[in-house]
Amino acid sequence: MLVDTFDMFENPHGLDNFTEDDRQQLKLLYGGKKFNSCFAKFPPKSSGGTYYSTVSDLQYIFIRDYVNRSIVKRVSLMYFPTAIHLADYSTYERNGGQAAEKITVGGEEVLAIVGTREGKIINMKVGTAGHDRIGESEGAVLCGAVTKIAFN
Repeated sequence: MLVDTFDMFENPHGLDNFTEDDRQQLKLLYGGKKFNSCFAKFPPKSSGGTYYSTVSDLQYIFIRDYVNRSIVKRVSLMYFPTAIHLADYSTYERNGGQAAEKITVGGEEVLAIVGTREGKIINMKVGTAGHDRIGESEGAVLCGAVTKIAFN
């Protein structure tokens, strides 16, 4: 899927009072560049309308409404993403096999597993009401960025 990166770079940090100076600063930082990785994924039980996207130069997961071409939510990662995998959160089990608490995003229960440039793996449950980090691996900078994620 082609990700509309211009929309994400228009106001990537979601500033409320976006000025012309802010626009010029973003143009200097990101204008005309090619990005190492740009991903878009639909949730496993997609009811349509939203998808998750990341760009390697921004420290967010963007939840976007592709019909309205708008950003619904920004989830701050604090690390630069290089891979993303989405899973049905209701199938994720923890605490000795007990079913995990459910959270919905546009009708989907989402577990986001994100690989980073710093060699970390971040597990998050994400919803319109908020997001929680479930776990995070140690960084492995010497091994390089996470490029692929497999989840069963």
